[in-house]
Amino acid sequence: FLLKKGEVLYHQNRFDEAITCFDDAENLRRGVADYWLAKTYALKGDSAMAFRHLKNHLEGYSKKSEAEILLDTAFASLRDTPQWKAIWLTDWYTPKEKFLAEVKYHFSQSEWDIALELLNERMANKKISHSLYALRGEAYYKTGSFRAAEADFSIALKMSKRNHNYMVWYAKSLLKNNRVRKCLRYLDKAIALSGGEPTYHLIRATAFAADKDYESAIDDMKIYLSFYPNDLDATAQYAEYATQANCFIDALFLLGKLIKAYPNEFKFYNSRGEIYMKSGSWAVAEMDFDQAIKLDSTKHETYLNRGQCRFNQKKFSEACCIQD
Repeated sequence: FLLKKGEVLYHQNRFDEAITCFDDAENLRRGVADYWLAKTYALKGDSAMAFRHLKNHLEGYSKKSEAEILLDTAFASLRDTPQWKAIWLTDWYTPKEKFLAEVKYHFSQSEWDIALELLNERMANKKISHSLYALRGEAYYKTGSFRAAEADFSIALKMSKRNHNYMVWYAKSLLKNNRVRKCLRYLDKAIALSGGEPTYHLIRATAFAADKDYESAIDDMKIYLSFYPNDLDATAQYAEYATQANCFIDALFLLGKLIKAYPNEFKFYNSRGEIYMKSGSWAVAEMDFDQAIKLDSTKHETYLNRGQCRFNQKKFSEACCIQD
């Protein structure tokens, strides 16, 4: 909590307060805040303290990759100094760390095939860590090889049984392989082990929806959105589940929020029009279908729905042919 509070203060440019939080975090767990302290002191113009903490970070176990540090704009004022050049004369990274950095770089570029080739070569005839199985599982998942991903995450979990991140990736692979009930069991475990990580609730909502349990999916969406109320993609997901569960008032409220945010998005007008149709609110439904057709005139079903709205308002000639 101290570390996270320090990060918030850092991003608000409240550097002295941030340093206090980072120092307190360091007193509780050595090395956890060195990188943030280096960045903060660099921005304050205290190069001596910045280099001290950067060196501590590089000597630690969980260090950032060289590329990430070199590209971090917080160190812009230090890059032309002799101390900066001197600190990089030391080779701070083991061959394994360099390999993982290379794989993660290809991940960041969505070069999954290259990452898989590197991982397969590394993992051939060697003692393999669970982290490598997990990385390869993620690469397989991203390429659509869901059975291979499931197998790799299963092995990673056997080697690191309480790793809730692996559990979630395993559950996502299971879901892609239509093994919904087992997927839900692992998501339950991951949520419990993580202390209620909000993003896991979002993933479990997807699994509940795949199992047609929309009420449980809605409960998870509410939890997630209580942490991330401005996530409009999740709001759209919630609106879809609310519609499926016949919670039309909730769905209408959510669609209204989405239409305000995305006034030129066809699907939200169309979805709201369909809900109004179900409640017999023909006039307002027609208005939404009108707007949907203006945004996308290629969807035949929208014309049919608008025709039905006009028919039920006894606007027979307008129902029979396109009249805007």
